[in-house]
Amino acid sequence: CSCSSRLLAGGPGGNGGDGAPPAPKQAPAAKLAPAAEPAPKPAPVPRSPGATTIVLLTKEFHCRPADVWDALTHPGRVQAFTRAPATIECRPGGAHKLFGGAVDAAFTEVDAPNRMALSWRFREWPEGATSRVVLTLAEPSAGRTVATMTQTGVPTTDRLGNGGVAASCEAGWREQIFGRLRAVFGYGC
Repeated sequence: CSCSSRLLAGGPGGNGGDGAPPAPKQAPAAKLAPAAEPAPKPAPVPRSPGATTIVLLTKEFHCRPADVWDALTHPGRVQAFTRAPATIECRPGGAHKLFGGAVDAAFTEVDAPNRMALSWRFREWPEGATSRVVLTLAEPSAGRTVATMTQTGVPTTDRLGNGGVAASCEAGWREQIFGRLRAVFGYGC
């Protein structure tokens, strides 16, 4: 982080840096009757805990959609690429918990191997904040899968009021989910 400042006034007996002599001292002003109180300053706008945003990510894999689907829906395979405990119950209403419970989600739609939708929540999010994840898998050519993930309702701040939640979500999908799928199972392009 860089910071710059500029000296705007000289020190005692000095000038303002413009070569002009110091301003003459003025006599103290006469006391006047108290002025009307200044208008109150507007209150700062609080960060709305209900504000949300969208995360959209598209990745390609060298495999069939069924391969990506299996890697995302079979508990042993999920644990292999996340390297953490996972609970996966691939059915509407079934649990989808990743990274030892840091992600607490549930399947809302299952259309194997083309589309899944989940209610999705991170442990750090404000109480009651849940997003919707829709993941579609398409095969535009044989052995090439395009995964499109749309996550709506992502809170703009975490439970402590810190911003950057959408960027963290995007990085998590890109690196911890899709990146690891490609590396661990050899689906990289």
